[in-house]
Amino acid sequence: MNCPLVTVYITNYNYERFIKRAVESVLSQTCNYFELIIIDDGSSDHSLEIIHELIPKAKQDLGENNVKLITQKNMGLNRSNNIALELARGKYLVRLDADDYFDPRAIEVMTNTLEKNPELGIVFPDYYLIDESDNILNLYRRNNFQDEVSLYDRPAHGACTMIRTDFLKKSGGYNEAFNCQDGFDLWLKMISKHQVENIGLPLFYYRSHGKNLSQNQEKIYISRGKILNEYLKNEGLRRLRTLAVIPIRGKNIGKDFLPLSILGGKEMLRWSLDSALKCSSIDEIIISCESIELIDLLKSRQTQNNQKKIHWHLRSEELAKANKDITDTLVDIDQNFESLKAQAYCILYVKAPFRDERYIEQMVDTLSFYPVDCVDGVVNDNSFFYKHNGNGLAPINQHPFFQFERDDIFKRAGGIHIVKKEFLKSGKKLHEGKTGHMLLDEKSAFYIRSKFDLEIACSLCRQEELNQSPYLRNSNEFKNPLVLS
Repeated sequence: MNCPLVTVYITNYNYERFIKRAVESVLSQTCNYFELIIIDDGSSDHSLEIIHELIPKAKQDLGENNVKLITQKNMGLNRSNNIALELARGKYLVRLDADDYFDPRAIEVMTNTLEKNPELGIVFPDYYLIDESDNILNLYRRNNFQDEVSLYDRPAHGACTMIRTDFLKKSGGYNEAFNCQDGFDLWLKMISKHQVENIGLPLFYYRSHGKNLSQNQEKIYISRGKILNEYLKNEGLRRLRTLAVIPIRGKNIGKDFLPLSILGGKEMLRWSLDSALKCSSIDEIIISCESIELIDLLKSRQTQNNQKKIHWHLRSEELAKANKDITDTLVDIDQNFESLKAQAYCILYVKAPFRDERYIEQMVDTLSFYPVDCVDGVVNDNSFFYKHNGNGLAPINQHPFFQFERDDIFKRAGGIHIVKKEFLKSGKKLHEGKTGHMLLDEKSAFYIRSKFDLEIACSLCRQEELNQSPYLRNSNEFKNPLVLS
């Protein structure tokens, strides 16, 4: 095999418990037209000893020149990805993480799919979710990309996804500025230029355990935002001119008025206001409320050194009613502030104080990139849900072992939505438009609906202060009254 059709590479960092299973799954494939590159990224456990024991068998099966072992100091996943890309001789490239393993048919099936359609850039299969002892926990099936998918906002795995090597090289390889979410970086590069396809067979085993990078929600979701932002810049794509809207309901601004309640040393309103002021993708800010008294109070505290101008919208009692859709308020704002030339409105509710400003930036970028009318902040919630059908509770979910992507349940969270101005002219409500999503970590998703929730939030702030959290990195500032700057 002078020129292998496929390059398979395994990345390993301290996975001595799993590396043997990963390598053996490659050597057990139903085809042998591939080369194998193993990259050990500075392991300090016994991984290398195990790998060296496996190398002779690999060379015997694949040929002396088709097996390579690369050892290096710990340099991170994307550096390892690029090393594999530099060394790859195969027409196709696929990564296997050392804690996962292939089905015996994986390489053959994915290769055949790419061979049949030269327009395909990447293919990716369904997969089994397994625990540390190889017990199968779930079978996860992706949507059928040929028939069911028109919005490509749910990327394939970075691992166990096969890609045309020349496509990846032409796109510049992997961005080493990001140390996680290589799959998302690759996805953005591919979907704008090439076809992608899901193979409706479970062809790899994805391990869930305490050391998984995927366990770190905040790191993953914030990295996705940075990757998307970098992609927009590199492609010369402009962000939509976006105005933040902070809606406040209620006229009685007494001591129990939630927007002026103190949390973490500052008023609730200021949490959302500060995040909007810090966010580079927000051009101007509109505070919408039905109380002239509140507007006068906030104006009296406003300083003159705002980098972003704050505007005031007096909302009618009719628009402020609890049963009134926020879309109607946005339409009224758009008519009254037409001179601001907004292209999008980002709604920030004061009841979500821990929302990171980087999520606001990501939401603007998401609306600017994907062909959608709106984007909602959400959390994925695949708990077992019921509905009452008149005869008792009936489960909404499918059988828990078979998890279909189309059955995933998302819950609105984080008090953040964004909508294109042009959609407001359609007369439809926000939930009636084509809606994209942005996943939030648990803390950013936290929403205060009651005094009990407020007590929890205060407790979190006290704990974060003890831990010197970045949420409270400037505690002296938070002791001051509300200053709009």
